[in-house]
Amino acid sequence: MSLESDLFKRLRPNYTKLINYGFKNKKSIYEYHSSLMNGSFDACITVDKNGEVEGKVIDIELDEEYVLVHTKTRNEYAAQVRGEYLELLEDIAKKCFYPVLCSSNQANTLIQYVQKTYGDEPDNPFKKIDACVIRNHESKKWYGLIMEIPRGTLDHNEDETKVEILNIKVKEENVSKYLEKEDVYPAYHMKKKNWISIILDGKIKDSDIKKWIDESYQYTILRKTNLAEHDWLIPANPKYYDVLGEFKKHKELTWKPRKKVKEKDIIYIYYAAPYSCIVMKCIVKKVDEEGYATLRAIEYYKKDQYPLKELKENGCNTVRFMTRLPLSLKKYIESK
Repeated sequence: MSLESDLFKRLRPNYTKLINYGFKNKKSIYEYHSSLMNGSFDACITVDKNGEVEGKVIDIELDEEYVLVHTKTRNEYAAQVRGEYLELLEDIAKKCFYPVLCSSNQANTLIQYVQKTYGDEPDNPFKKIDACVIRNHESKKWYGLIMEIPRGTLDHNEDETKVEILNIKVKEENVSKYLEKEDVYPAYHMKKKNWISIILDGKIKDSDIKKWIDESYQYTILRKTNLAEHDWLIPANPKYYDVLGEFKKHKELTWKPRKKVKEKDIIYIYYAAPYSCIVMKCIVKKVDEEGYATLRAIEYYKKDQYPLKELKENGCNTVRFMTRLPLSLKKYIESK
């Protein structure tokens, strides 16, 4: 591992700050030059569009690369050059980069997906292992583990190249099907009968891995027998957005729910005060890869048909956020 890759391993660039620092954009490669040792050396730092940082130091007098900056040496002069170069890199890292949880871009993309979709924040419970555990914040159960290991550990050879992997849980009967894919292996340090390891190097599409994460997440849900599985109650405030009026104009609306819905789920829209009642019923027609749901209006209700008082009498204590419909309330609505 190079000096640059080691230092910037879990950092990503802010390109605006790079420009303000003095980097020049040359065909999506950001380049910066700085003199070292009173002008005896020229340090050239480049950052590409993927955030990869490379650097070299040129001996001005000899017009050749001074490779000793990339190795620890007892040579006092070389150590001084290396020290100045390292100070420059650290200053750029501090002023132009921000920290991320993982080394690979794909791993960080998947973590963002987990945060936005499920509201779960990765953590590291280990003392000696650098890893990200992805767990359901309600049940505390794991549904993912991201860590960096030597490639040879998976391929059973001497390859020490570090790769970032994601462990997820799948149906036991589907394990063999997943293992047929490139970059998918029997789980590292997990039960191999229903866990797999995926190398996060971009060969498997983000969209595919997100679906597998969704499957793994299902094993962690606390099942509440008093709640409907496919019926949701969602509050809306007509003071800010007239959902009912928009549906009457367009019949369908696209929306990003805070919780994961599925095709054919039923959505009841509740209007807050001064209405305080359910105003309409929708069905989820489709959900795209980014989690946006297309809703189609099924039925509109009179303002006194399902008031808050009756909702409370049938198992719904409050309507402050998106929630599954209590089975008792579902039965009541369907019976009217």
